[in-house]
Amino acid sequence: MATLDDINILPEARFLTLDDKMAIAEQGDRRSPKRINVGDLNNLFQTTNAARGQVSVQNNTTVTDITAAGTFVEAGFNGTLDTATAVHFSVLNGGRVGIQYNGTTPRLFWCYGSYDGIAGNNQMLAIRLAKNGVSIPETECRSFTASNLQEAKLVCSWMIQLNTGDALSIMLANPDHDTDITIKRGRVVANAIP
Repeated sequence: MATLDDINILPEARFLTLDDKMAIAEQGDRRSPKRINVGDLNNLFQTTNAARGQVSVQNNTTVTDITAAGTFVEAGFNGTLDTATAVHFSVLNGGRVGIQYNGTTPRLFWCYGSYDGIAGNNQMLAIRLAKNGVSIPETECRSFTASNLQEAKLVCSWMIQLNTGDALSIMLANPDHDTDITIKRGRVVANAIP
C-alpha cells in the first residue's frame, strides 16, 4: 500500500488535495490521479505566465497644463519603460506617464503610481491612477506644498483588471488652483496578481 510520503514525491501530487492523497494511499495506487483541481492548474498557469511593467520619470521639469482647479489631467510627457523587467507591457505615448497591457488574457493587477511635484505657494496637489484615460476617484491621494519650491510627494495604489490593450497611467490635479504642476520624479508600476 502506498503511503503519503510515497505519494508526496510524485510530480502529480502538487495538484492533489489531502483527501485525494489519502484516497490514493488507501488504494495503494501510485498512478496519476483521475481528478485534478482546475483552480490549482489555473494558479500554476498564472504564476508561470508573469505580466508586469513599470515606467519612470527622473528629474523631469516638464510642466503640466492645468487649466481649471480640481481637474485631473495626464502628465503632459511620456515615461521611460524599464525594459529589463517588462513582460506583456509597453510604454504609453501621447503625453502620458504610463504603460499598456499587451497580454492575451484579462488579468488583475496590483497598480502603483507616484510623483514628486511642485506648484505655487500653499497649494494642494493630487494624484489618481487612470485606466484608459479615465481617472479612478478611489485612488486619489493629496499632499500640501508650503512653498513653490517644496516638493509634494504623492503615492496611490489599487487593484485593477486590465484587458488586452488597456492603458494604466497617472493623472494629476491642483484641487484649489489652476497653477501648473512641475513633476520632478514619477513612476507607474503594474504587477499581475496570481
